[in-house]
Amino acid sequence: MSYDLSVFASAVPEDLRTAWQDGLAAVGLKAELQPEFDPETQDGYLAWKIQVAAPDAFRFASLYPTTAVEAGFDLTISDADIDLADWKTAAPDVVKRVTVAERVFVFSTSHGCTPADFRLQWFAAAVLARVTDGVLLDPQEDHSFSGKDALVEAEFQADKFEEEQRSDWTASPAFQGW
Repeated sequence: MSYDLSVFASAVPEDLRTAWQDGLAAVGLKAELQPEFDPETQDGYLAWKIQVAAPDAFRFASLYPTTAVEAGFDLTISDADIDLADWKTAAPDVVKRVTVAERVFVFSTSHGCTPADFRLQWFAAAVLARVTDGVLLDPQEDHSFSGKDALVEAEFQADKFEEEQRSDWTASPAFQGW
């Protein structure tokens, strides 16, 4: 079983790589996107080099190693094909953002993913929603978020997952290089 998130992006910036990495740094993750990433053709596993910015960068940051690790998720990017019937219970501002979405980014991690993979998945999606003026959809809960609300939800979900994993913490592999 996988855990999925979708971002309906209205405008993908030309400097997506930089905006994404800077947004993750602002939430405590020094992140480097794999060099081969191409927002026009991405379909499959997307690796990141991540390192926690400081031991107090977020609630469970001290459980992470002080060195860089590899984390990632599957990412599929496609043109947006919106059926507004799927959004009938969403807030009006969310519907407005979804109707102008040009691209959809679908993030997936598998059951048993590491805490770093899960945190990265949520924050990468939330930051992407923010930098593209888009909407983050959590289909597991059937909730959608935009702007700062996406970052608040990412923090809640990542902290909850890490709390549940504390006794069985699965470390991500050390980053070996591209």
